[in-house]
Amino acid sequence: MPFDYSASVRVTDTSGRVLFIRRSPSAPSRPGQFEHPAGLIEPGERPFDAALRELREETGIDLPWHRLLLLRTEDGPKGRHYCFAARVLRDTPIRLSHEHDEARWLLPLQQEVAAHQERGPSGHPAPRGDVAQSVL
Repeated sequence: MPFDYSASVRVTDTSGRVLFIRRSPSAPSRPGQFEHPAGLIEPGERPFDAALRELREETGIDLPWHRLLLLRTEDGPKGRHYCFAARVLRDTPIRLSHEHDEARWLLPLQQEVAAHQERGPSGHPAPRGDVAQSVL
């Protein structure tokens, strides 16, 4: 089984809202799922470089490396994931890639309410919800 390395960026704006982007219906994996900008780390690429690249490719947000904060790493059976955070101005424009079709800025309480609304009667996540569970 391959061991992959990946990185994600939890983007917060100056008013405390967190950015989620939705994978388009034609996305090869997890169509319709909201997520933080994320992706695989390419061979020879440093984790923070991959995080900045994915952020730029998926949202059009271009930040210098010193604007990223490593929150934690998560080791799993398939690989290691690096979780970063970044802060941007409230009116930072978003330019989505072809892999995504919607961006939402949510306050922390809105994230919890939306996630709760996406759960079915059994309390388990709905099969194809509109709001992602945060990776952070």
